[in-house]
Formats: sequence, structure tokens, C-alpha cells
Amino acid sequence: MAAQFPDSIESEQQRPSDPKLTRYFYLEHTLRERGRRTTKSKYLGRKLPRDIERVKREFSLELDRVKWFDDFDTIRRNYIRELRATPESAREKELHEFSVRFTYNTRRIEGSTHASRDRTTA
Repeated sequence: MAAQFPDSIESEQQRPSDPKLTRYFYLEHTLRERGRRTTKSKYLGRKLPRDIERVKREFSLELDRVKWFDDFDTIRRNYIRELRATPESAREKELHEFSVRFTYNTRRIEGSTHASRDRTTA
């Protein structure tokens, strides 16, 4: 019988490997990869650790690293490649336009009644 953590992610659980034998505990997380269900598990030992919340956080971070960090690296490489291909004048123009939009939207959030077209050029 699997005992679930009371405040865990839905698919994480601890389980003894076989109730008739010596109990070994695992932390599990079920996820979908390429349309298939897979289970990632981490061995916890014969006793549950006292700092189980820390272990759960570390396990979750480990899963996130595997899932997302390669994507982040790909995004970063593509951004750098695009940045190098963009002329300096275009980058300066984009930065200026971003600054103006950012300032306008910030003031709008704070309740300013000035429209974007009312701005003066710097």
C-alpha cells in the first residue's frame, strides 16, 4: 500500500518496495514524455528521512533541470546568434522603443491618463 505525502504534487509518492520484505522507500514522480507515461524515482532508504521536504524540493529541482535546462540553453544560443546578426543601429532602435513602451505601460499601471501617442521624442 502506497503512503502519499499529505501536501505533495499529485503524482509524487513514497512506496515500500515490497511490504512482506524489508521496507525500502522511494520518492516517485510520474510525467508524460513524448506521449508516454514515465516514472522517475529516487531511492530514500529503509527509513524516511527526517528532512523529507528538503529531499522533495531537491528531487523536484533535479527533474526541472533535466526537463528545462536544455531548452533554456537552446533559447540562449539562438538569442545570441540572432543578436550577433542584428546591426548595432537596429539593436539601439529596439532598445529605445522598448524603453518608451516600458515607461508608458508602467505609468499606465500607476494610473496616468497620458496616451502612448502623447509622448515626446527624446
